[in-house]
Amino acid sequence: MASSEDKRKYHIVEWDELIVGKETRGLNIKNLKKQNQSLMMKWLWKFANEDGMLGKDVITAKYGMKDKWMTTQVTIPYNCTVWRAIRNLWPMIQARTRVKLGNGRKTTFWDDKWNGTVGLRQAHLVIFTLCQWQQITVANMWTGEGGSLGLRRQLNDWEIGNMTELLNYLDVHRSLAEENDVLIWQEDNKGDFSVKSAYKALSGKGDRRKSGHGR
Repeated sequence: MASSEDKRKYHIVEWDELIVGKETRGLNIKNLKKQNQSLMMKWLWKFANEDGMLGKDVITAKYGMKDKWMTTQVTIPYNCTVWRAIRNLWPMIQARTRVKLGNGRKTTFWDDKWNGTVGLRQAHLVIFTLCQWQQITVANMWTGEGGSLGLRRQLNDWEIGNMTELLNYLDVHRSLAEENDVLIWQEDNKGDFSVKSAYKALSGKGDRRKSGHGR
């Protein structure tokens, strides 16, 4: 009769240790929740960047557009659970992207990150709150449809410095190109979205770099 020492022993290992990569002695088992989120983020990426995407017109007609990139957030509690789950991941995309400015027609002047690491709204919140055209695109601002920043009132003395800083910055960022605006994925050195890079980012292993694409 075999002794208890000869019986197979089972070792308990924490789940967090199993899902880490093999390079750190893990088993590289996928976290299915993060993998599923990464796949849905790919769908969002295509929706935002590809105007001819199959089914885009149907989704746009049903939910409406928040801006030139994405639909409004879904708040209806019935008959739209799939798109609601996908759309809820959009902030994860936004936090890891910037815009390569082309003709400026899709890029929101204040909210999109076309001018650096943060949007102009965040960088110049004082001026943004005074503007009438808060959803204007870069193209409309540059071509004159916006006319100007469209301030609701005259500036106070303490606001002039912020305005001067903004105008000086814009003086060197006024050029547009013929190609369309596109999103740049900052978790990849080429700016291209992939499920693999999204999974790494969601797992806290992302390798965010400044892509050479864009301005």
